[in-house]
Amino acid sequence: MPVTISTTDLAVTAPSTITTSLGVNATLATVSTFVQNETSLTYSAGYTLNLFFSSSSVLDGTATLLQSSVQAGALAPLSSVAFNWTNVTVPNVPPGNYFLLSQVVLAAGQTDGNLANNVSTTGVTVVGPDLTLTNAVLTGGTSTVPGGSFTGLTYQLNNLDAGVIPAGTPLQVQTFLSPSATFNSATATLLDSYNYTDEDEKNRFRV
Repeated sequence: MPVTISTTDLAVTAPSTITTSLGVNATLATVSTFVQNETSLTYSAGYTLNLFFSSSSVLDGTATLLQSSVQAGALAPLSSVAFNWTNVTVPNVPPGNYFLLSQVVLAAGQTDGNLANNVSTTGVTVVGPDLTLTNAVLTGGTSTVPGGSFTGLTYQLNNLDAGVIPAGTPLQVQTFLSPSATFNSATATLLDSYNYTDEDEKNRFRV
């Protein structure tokens, strides 16, 4: 009597974020995907959903595993289920073009009949922090005598992009006196410097 033996076939869609421009060291609230049962039989043996970060669109040993989640729920025939990885941290990498890769892996002892759809990718651009200083004010006045001093310098430190300065990274703001509005280290005189130590203060977006 002829019989038909069906193989398991789970697929995963490309990871999705609210934007494909990601800040280095930033935390993404969610990265979403769908896992799909491509067969006419219910699959209930469990599976793992992995999220990788890589400079390559091909999943290999150079990819960084960001998160992994074991799922036990059954998948009905020809159905799909949404899944979110939460609080995903972008690695501390140089700004440039990279990839997020989603992967579905069947539970131990299960065989997927189509490995070609087990990994899917999304291209992303990683940007660094963009620091600027604005609103500099000498609260004690803008004039002094030779050998005198300026007092009460205030300013705003702004991060205009999505990149986050890693914890423990030194950040120093220096104040110079210069005969020109264009900075030239050969003619400018260092008056003061301030070292930021609070991580929230360094990364706060203030305009």
